[in-house]
Amino acid sequence: MASAVAGSGAARSRQVDALFAPWAAREGPGVAVLVTRKGRVLHMKGYGLADVASRTPISPRTQFDLASLTKQFTAMAVMQLAEQGRLSFRDTLPRFLPAFAPGYSEVTVRDLLNHSAGVQDYIQLFRVRGPRHTAFPRSVRGDSAVAEPTMAEMVDTLAARAPRFRAAMGWDYSNSGYLLAAAVVERASGRPFTDYVREQIFAPAGMRSSTFARYGDEDLPARARSYTCRQGRWARLDYSPLEHMQGAVGIVTTLEDLARWYAALDAATLVRREVQDEAFRSGYLSGGQPTEYGLGWIVASGPGEQRAAHGGWWKGFRNLVVRYPREGLTVVLLSNDAQFAPHRAELAYRTARLFLPPPRPAGHRAAGELAPLAGVYATRDGDEYRVKAEGGSLYVTGAAGRRMRLEPLDDGTFRVAGLEEDRFRFVPAADRNGARMIQMRYGLGGTVRSWTVAYRR
Repeated sequence: MASAVAGSGAARSRQVDALFAPWAAREGPGVAVLVTRKGRVLHMKGYGLADVASRTPISPRTQFDLASLTKQFTAMAVMQLAEQGRLSFRDTLPRFLPAFAPGYSEVTVRDLLNHSAGVQDYIQLFRVRGPRHTAFPRSVRGDSAVAEPTMAEMVDTLAARAPRFRAAMGWDYSNSGYLLAAAVVERASGRPFTDYVREQIFAPAGMRSSTFARYGDEDLPARARSYTCRQGRWARLDYSPLEHMQGAVGIVTTLEDLARWYAALDAATLVRREVQDEAFRSGYLSGGQPTEYGLGWIVASGPGEQRAAHGGWWKGFRNLVVRYPREGLTVVLLSNDAQFAPHRAELAYRTARLFLPPPRPAGHRAAGELAPLAGVYATRDGDEYRVKAEGGSLYVTGAAGRRMRLEPLDDGTFRVAGLEEDRFRFVPAADRNGARMIQMRYGLGGTVRSWTVAYRR
């Protein structure tokens, strides 16, 4: 049973309104916010404009491009077919796509979904073709459109490329794995991927306003157009030559339908719960290392609880979902503002904290333990981090000038207060000047990971 959270539902909704007030107040694109608990909607509201030109506001019925949140649905299609015995997670890719036999004979269906297949990312392959292939996303197709590959053409392109590493020998976030998973769904089901998802996922979940992105459909009244800001003006980002790709991106839906989708996950109505739970278990490399990526979900621990999350980034859409299975809580942010990207994680977690029990207190470090960590740390590129111990807490001022308060954790690392996915680790050395500070970032709901190492001066 979920723990009680202080405050009425109306009061918490007003607190959510306060978090997103800056987007509600301006004349520009914004954010759609959904909070559910065990199938019940706690908050569902739009802030800002779906269409700047017509001043159409974002509402729970506004259709957003989900970008990489699409991967959850592709994984569900695979899980359904596995439950039916029409494929196995252990099946190798060439069983369904024989063209991959020469270089990918060991790649399994699970490798595709875990990002451990070593398949090169199709977006990167498209961009290296030359300057004309990098000029996207943009406002319109225009007269000088580059070739718009079909799914079949992209599958052939990937099959002709050598793998980046052997199956399960590395982890690299790759949209190609999910594109190929969609192709596997087609072969295993005998249905076009889009038809399968409509019939076997959207329909039973009651997602009547969900579909797939097509260029030109963004002009439909219910669609959110996506934007970036250029020289103080909003510029639309509606076109990509990769609109025919499915599996990794492509689903368009509303907050209302997402509430139905997450209710279906909460109740395990689309597959048996023991099958669905596979989505929220980490994959493993051949050496036994966990990848912290399940099937369409980053799986990790927050302060005091397990959680699953994922980000979405395509054209001008910047999305994030985070689920707390123990509490049955889901928070979704969908934005049609490209500049929303750096705000997603912090706002998602701040929203979640309004509906969760107070987090487990961070670990404790005595002032005498913190003081030796203070100093100036610099990267090999010359970026400086200034670390100070003040009032029993540790603070880091980064290269961008932002001052962050660090909270100690039981595993010896520090988390950034309010961010939850940013960590710092301090590594002592016999030579004081050899001490290191490592900043670990898990951006986009975990789909991009980076480590910055700075050495003490």
